[in-house]
Amino acid sequence: MSEPWSWPDVFSDLNRNDLEAVQRRVASSEWRENPRAKDWVGIAVGEALNLDTNDTYNKSKIRQLLKVWIENGALRVVEQPDKHRKMRAFVVVGKWFTEGEIDE
Repeated sequence: MSEPWSWPDVFSDLNRNDLEAVQRRVASSEWRENPRAKDWVGIAVGEALNLDTNDTYNKSKIRQLLKVWIENGALRVVEQPDKHRKMRAFVVVGKWFTEGEIDE
């Protein structure tokens, strides 16, 4: 008898140092929430975690990670003007990770 299939846990191969690396990378520049933007925050996540953002599986994984980290406050979305003064949604560090403060 086989076990029922379930979605893989996107956090299964990550540790708490990975979140800190992502936060540092996000804090180092301006990153947009929109996945179609050339400065999409997923690129920063991919760089921090050494994931190819052109790979469909990795891109999906990054989106799921971002969703959780935005929901738990590790990252947050803010509306601010871009370099052309148009209001855009950017992703910034929310609550910096320190041991035990953020649940994955």
